[in-house]
Amino acid sequence: MVGVVGDESNARVAPRERKLSRDWSLVVFVISLGVLAFLYGAVSSELRLPPSQQVRQAIYAAKAIKLYLTEGDLPSGAIRLDESADPDRSVRQLDAAAGKELLLVTGGPNRDGRRCPEFGCLASVIDRSGRVLHAWPLPLDALFKDVRGFRGDVKLTNFYPIGLGLLRDGSLIATFHARNTYPYVVGIARISWTGQVMWKHIDGAHHWIRIGPDDHIYAPSQVRRKLTHVAGNVVELQCPDVVYDEGVRIYRPDGTVERTVSMLELLARNGYAGLLYSVRSNCDPIHLNSVDLATPEIAARIPGVEAGDVLVSLREPSAIVLFNPISGKVKRVTVGRTAAQHSARFLPDGSVIAFDNQGGTQALGGSRIMRLNLIDGSAQVLFPTAASKSMLPFFSEDGGTVIPSPDGKRAMISSKDQSRDIEFDLATGRPLWEMTQVFDVAPFIKKDGKKVAGYFTAYGTYYLTDEEVRSLPLH
Repeated sequence: MVGVVGDESNARVAPRERKLSRDWSLVVFVISLGVLAFLYGAVSSELRLPPSQQVRQAIYAAKAIKLYLTEGDLPSGAIRLDESADPDRSVRQLDAAAGKELLLVTGGPNRDGRRCPEFGCLASVIDRSGRVLHAWPLPLDALFKDVRGFRGDVKLTNFYPIGLGLLRDGSLIATFHARNTYPYVVGIARISWTGQVMWKHIDGAHHWIRIGPDDHIYAPSQVRRKLTHVAGNVVELQCPDVVYDEGVRIYRPDGTVERTVSMLELLARNGYAGLLYSVRSNCDPIHLNSVDLATPEIAARIPGVEAGDVLVSLREPSAIVLFNPISGKVKRVTVGRTAAQHSARFLPDGSVIAFDNQGGTQALGGSRIMRLNLIDGSAQVLFPTAASKSMLPFFSEDGGTVIPSPDGKRAMISSKDQSRDIEFDLATGRPLWEMTQVFDVAPFIKKDGKKVAGYFTAYGTYYLTDEEVRSLPLH
């Protein structure tokens, strides 16, 4: 009986042992698959075997959506809506030292429906009380009705002006971006005093421009191409998609192109490979966002600099570069004194003022206006200071401009993300004048019978010189 019991016991245990054995085999099999998947993932990423490229592209696409897409339920250009607020652009003089110059103010879709009922105003000339002396209508249909080569939400009101320049005949040069599209940079156009398109190029011109003394136009430009290295340099641009190759394009007043300079090529050939290695985005390694020119007076103050040398702001390497567009020689580089800055402009003494987007302290808002010395590399905070407390917090995570006054004693800030312009005293940081970019958007959102205040991005407010004012048919 004992033997029989033993046999029965063994018979009962044996299936459980076999089951346990099968379970361990399954676990080992799953672990082995995981290890093999991990090893293949590591090898495929290193050697760029499938599906590493697809994964990288998906990650890049997600980052692009986060960076460049905006709220689709808001009117184009609007940051927020408020039905309880006054929808008229408001102006405040804060100090008797505020300037008296007329101002050229950048507009866009859905702004000032009273004067520009179809799409909004491209730009306007105002006095210091905020009174509009002239407005250019925004001819979106003539500019972009048949545009090709864009993906996403490609509709007319998603195209908007960003950089402006005034020519002697009262026509405007404007660069355009587009929201919720790829690519986001669009091109450049010349638009008459009455709003007719004189010429246009859908060529990737973008951001803030400079009109030269001969009415030549200096504009940031972008082309997109597959790149792994630049100018034979071994620094690898680890981008799974096309690289944004940024540069400066020079146009004649009739719109023909005189010259295009690639900043990737220029930096590599001048020995600044480190600027290409240290960027956060290998697909957008430069992000050139403003152009200025050295005048004869500026050139005389900086050794080795010539009139006509070009000053640019490069967001990704947080660099400001001065170079000659003909020889391709880099004259000055200032790196790391600002973070993701925009709008580098010369001051009369040869120093540079810039909108430092992310180099400030969180307690004050995060942004600041800096003065940079191109000769010794020193830097000084101009705004905010102890005298600027009423303007805090001050921030614009991205974009924003700062324009020096003609006499070099004041400057006009356009804080993009705060819908406001601030004129301040360069010596003290004291705010002198303020304008809020708010308009009634009811006509554009079909809300009849009630005004709706729309707070809009502030892309640039420019001082008009006496000579410019005399040339305009304002009377």
